[in-house]
Amino acid sequence: MSTSTVSQPEGPPSAGAVAPARQRGELLVALVGGGANGIILLFLNISMAGLVYPGALGDLQARGVGLMLLGAALLALVTALTSALPIAIAAPQAATVVIAGSIAAGVIAAAPAGASGQAVLVTILAGIMLSSLVGGLVLYGLGATGLGRVARFLPYPVVGGFIAGVGWLFISGAIGLSAGIAPAPATLAALLAPDALARWLPAAAVGTILVGGRRWWNPLLLFPVTLIGSVALFHLALALGGTTLAAAAADGWVLGPFAPGPLLQPLGLHELGMVDWGAVAGQALNIVTMPLIAAIVMILYLSGIEISIRRDLDLDRELRAGGLGTLAGGAVGGVTGFHLLALSVLMHRMGVRSRVGGAVAAGVVALPLLLNASALNVLPRFVLGGLLIYFGYTFLHEWLAAQRRRMSRLDYGVVLLIVAVIAAYGLLPGVGVGLVAALGLFAAEYSRVRVVRQVLSGATRRSRVTRADPERRLLDAEGERVAIFRLQGYIFFGTAAAMLDTIRARLQARPSRGPRYLILDFADVTGLDSAGLYVFSRLEQQSAGWGVTVLLSAMPEPMRRQLAAAGLGGEGGRLSHATSLDRALEWCEDALVREAGLGRAAITLAEQLRDALPDPAQVERLRAYLERREAAAGERLLRQGDPADGLLFIESGSVTAQIERVGAPPLRLQTSVGGTVVGEIGLYLGAPRTSDVVCDEPCVVYRLSAAALARMGDESPELAGAVHAHLARRMAERLTHTIRALDAALDG
Repeated sequence: MSTSTVSQPEGPPSAGAVAPARQRGELLVALVGGGANGIILLFLNISMAGLVYPGALGDLQARGVGLMLLGAALLALVTALTSALPIAIAAPQAATVVIAGSIAAGVIAAAPAGASGQAVLVTILAGIMLSSLVGGLVLYGLGATGLGRVARFLPYPVVGGFIAGVGWLFISGAIGLSAGIAPAPATLAALLAPDALARWLPAAAVGTILVGGRRWWNPLLLFPVTLIGSVALFHLALALGGTTLAAAAADGWVLGPFAPGPLLQPLGLHELGMVDWGAVAGQALNIVTMPLIAAIVMILYLSGIEISIRRDLDLDRELRAGGLGTLAGGAVGGVTGFHLLALSVLMHRMGVRSRVGGAVAAGVVALPLLLNASALNVLPRFVLGGLLIYFGYTFLHEWLAAQRRRMSRLDYGVVLLIVAVIAAYGLLPGVGVGLVAALGLFAAEYSRVRVVRQVLSGATRRSRVTRADPERRLLDAEGERVAIFRLQGYIFFGTAAAMLDTIRARLQARPSRGPRYLILDFADVTGLDSAGLYVFSRLEQQSAGWGVTVLLSAMPEPMRRQLAAAGLGGEGGRLSHATSLDRALEWCEDALVREAGLGRAAITLAEQLRDALPDPAQVERLRAYLERREAAAGERLLRQGDPADGLLFIESGSVTAQIERVGAPPLRLQTSVGGTVVGEIGLYLGAPRTSDVVCDEPCVVYRLSAAALARMGDESPELAGAVHAHLARRMAERLTHTIRALDAALDG
């Protein structure tokens, strides 16, 4: 017998086989993406280090650059490992680098004659480390407490003006780094000299290539190729011109130049005694400004990342990650930093989904620390300046051109003002102007918000008191005597004054038949400042001349205490309090009823049914179907959940339909007085009772049960029809008033 082997068709690979392959692919993408972004990050950090540590430090410049690179590497690594974003690429930011440069410049300027270079450098490091540690603690604290979102409330144009101003400082710093001459009106002639032009125009060319090349080439290739290619071309030009690197370094064409020796030289404890703490204290404003600026810009960048990757971020988590990264980097001399918007988004678009990418980028930044400091002499200043020009241009273009259409003329003017102040006087004056502008914008914008959200009258908005026909007809006729002003937002002097103008205009519209009672409803008011209290004082004074009584409804207790402390709203004054708008309306309606001499007399059943049953004999026939009941105050006439098997005619007293609540007072739905009906809707619907009905005072009621009404229909159809017509008219009147009140509310 022969045997044969039957081959089975190949199935799809198992999940266990796919997973390692997928992991290897993700790892490869992360390695490539992290390496490429690391090269960009390395050039960027060296460029920014050149801004912070000027050539005036001489040989000590290399030490500052090395420690800044170490801090940047730790910042990138810790942020990558603690962020919820696997694509997070972190670095010192343009704004924080400018502040760090300000600290360095301030320390150098304050150094006494004869101070050693080492003491100056150590003092600069102390100031930068302190600012970074404070910045890291603030960022982490904002994330830990959930307060980071507060920074989002800073006005958009103020943030834009600040970032655009930083863009100008980057371009200015790039020209100064390349030409060795800081741009200023007094140095314009020197910058246009042939030697200076030959130094900074190549930087402008590199920046232009980076800006323009983004439209046609992938940034992942554009940046490394442009930067490394520019370095190669520089050295090729040196070789063709017969110039040595040492000669070019001596002529100021390269960063440094750095003397041979280790690039990484950590700060020793024994050097702390050399710190000029007085000079550090002199930089207190910069040190305090650092975390403020960092928080604002970081939240702005995180919002940009959210939009770019179409994913919501845990803002607090990212703030904590940025804070931890800054603390790690700041401890060795690094500058405050956090997520880079451009490179983080670039990692996402490359398909990187692993934290390995950020760790690799951090490793690339740290690579020069293994080399001799003189190795950095290969980097031409104009290449580093070109990268700074690129970033400076992007900031300026974004806020002076791209965002122009999104801002009003006033907002755009604020942006231009902040940029001009930063360009003329420096970063900190610009920050100060920005904060003042933020306050001005807040006041200007908030003053446009109508503090009076809605104006109603007692004719369209009634309390939850159902009244007898005489009172109802009176309130229909006299409802305009009650004016309701529903307020909103935060009340300060400007908005309170506008409120007073609105009230005055309402009173003057009909001097003879104007409001007698004013209700100011505070249910939607968030706060009241001391300047607003002055306007309420004027309101109390003027209300006497107007002959009106003012009720403040639903005013929160803190505001009531504010008014009481100012001597307003007390007993005997013309400002009174009501717990809610409904209670204020009830008070005003009762006052109008009393003024008309109606009072609250008992309404006999015959009077109540006069229109429906004009024949007294019909009333007597109806009594045969009713059950008379006298109830004490607090007694429940109807209970929530019980069958709706009847209705009640209220002859005297008042009752309230309410819902019981655990741990809170009952919620009033409707109060009905003598001459009204309750329970008729439930009777017609046949649904269980939706609320309790409780006597507010001793009452006399007549109960018409569902069985009695049905019997009436069989025994006396004409009488039953009249009763049904009366109940239908009552419900129609109530519905009409509700619709009128709703229309008024919607129109407001």
